[in-house]
Amino acid sequence: MRLLYVLERYPELSQTFVEQEIAALADLGMQITVAAISPGTGAEASVAVSYMEGCGAMRRVAASVAVVASNPAAVLTQLTREPAWPPPGGSHRFRGLLRLAPLAAVARRADHVHAHFATEAADMARLLAASARKPYSFTAHGVDSYSDQTELAANVRGAAFVRACSDHVRDRLIAAAPECEDKVHELGIAINFELFDSPIEPPPNGPIVSVGRLVEKKGFDDLIAAWATLGQAAGNRELVIIGDGPLRQTLESQISSLGANVRLTGPLPNAQVAALVRTASGFALTPKTAKDGDRDGRPAAIVEAMAAGLPIVSTSQPGIPGLVTSDVGFLASPGSRDEIASALRKALSLSHEERSMMRKASRSIALNGYAPPKVAAEMIRLFNLPAN
Repeated sequence: MRLLYVLERYPELSQTFVEQEIAALADLGMQITVAAISPGTGAEASVAVSYMEGCGAMRRVAASVAVVASNPAAVLTQLTREPAWPPPGGSHRFRGLLRLAPLAAVARRADHVHAHFATEAADMARLLAASARKPYSFTAHGVDSYSDQTELAANVRGAAFVRACSDHVRDRLIAAAPECEDKVHELGIAINFELFDSPIEPPPNGPIVSVGRLVEKKGFDDLIAAWATLGQAAGNRELVIIGDGPLRQTLESQISSLGANVRLTGPLPNAQVAALVRTASGFALTPKTAKDGDRDGRPAAIVEAMAAGLPIVSTSQPGIPGLVTSDVGFLASPGSRDEIASALRKALSLSHEERSMMRKASRSIALNGYAPPKVAAEMIRLFNLPAN
């Protein structure tokens, strides 16, 4: 089967789960290409990729003529009725057609079009699939399920299937299009289990590690403030935060003013992230809803830490409680620094037996629900479902 994956940016450092999924599908014989709006911040792409940005005017015009010639009915419908053209919410339909047309030829060579994220990428997949007469589907992750509900419902209704990365996201998709409940499937993202797995138990006195973009929704300000209150409970342990983002200077100032034993490493390659995670005694990530409504779904970093067998400290932000149960860690209310501090104390005071039980439970969940071969096999099953 020939698959076209549609993304806003590719490859993206913060979306290693996409790369894991593509690699696992390729291992099972799928032929995969990618269409993206622009390059991301990740390493070199592992598969052929076509970008929307950077195409010259003559190429766009020629591609648009080819799209019209191949499927005039679909193009006419899109030009007269379609409300969502790239860029996000674009209403200039002829300009949208010109921007999207160079990717249409790639879509015609595919058997199925699949997008990651329910917003612009899903809009693009729907448009490309219609002009190429192909089925499409998309994966919804978190905040994308809170997007414009009319557009979300249109994407769900037209899709061959929709994948939700958590139970909460599945509920959001069904609420947008209740009549499509049967086509919404919950399936976790793919994480590199082998990279994060360790044959030995995590050291009880190692650092607490956290991983994520330094943005408001990750709640790093709450985590740092809570860590600074632990005092003797933390001992000589260090809180290590891996990642970069617009709040780095703000967080550095907070660390300095609190005198907290916290280190910001900046961005690191995935192999170095895994190496640091394997030396940790626990993992903490405390998401919350940002002031602009941005929010996490089910962070891949938590699942990766579970693959390493670490006890988890997180929050009850929707999407997380179904993953982080009392068998694998401790939850606090989003934004509650007192509750986060209490959860950290519990994680730091675990006995050897409790840590061993959590390690076993965490690794089992990560292996059985998020290992790339299993995720890819289930995706292939979905790709082969009869079209609606």
